[in-house]
Amino acid sequence: DVSMPKPMAKTVSTRIRQSTAPALNKTERRFVEHMKAIRPDLTLRVHAKTYLLANGVRYTPEVTAIVEGVEWAWEVKGKKIWDDAVVKIKVAAQTFPEITWIMVWEEKGTWMSQKILPVL
Repeated sequence: DVSMPKPMAKTVSTRIRQSTAPALNKTERRFVEHMKAIRPDLTLRVHAKTYLLANGVRYTPEVTAIVEGVEWAWEVKGKKIWDDAVVKIKVAAQTFPEITWIMVWEEKGTWMSQKILPVL
């Protein structure tokens, strides 16, 4: 006679931490939708890659994709651009020059962009 296990008690805590918050803010979502409209051929990855810049310093761009065999990374900014974000994308461009680093922002409904160049 094999007895069935007792029903599990009500779960009071989780074992695996999972966020239910949206991955992107409104500006970032608008940019992703814009990119999907103009480049439906791209597989856009949201917050999918984190780059190690220095001892304990990491940088995660909002969107990454492979464009014609080259990795691209986009940093999406709103009206305010914090100094640490600017420094991180500059260091990322220097550390990973094989990646095309782009900062984008919206001005009066138009997406503006700036390629971040590594210092050679």
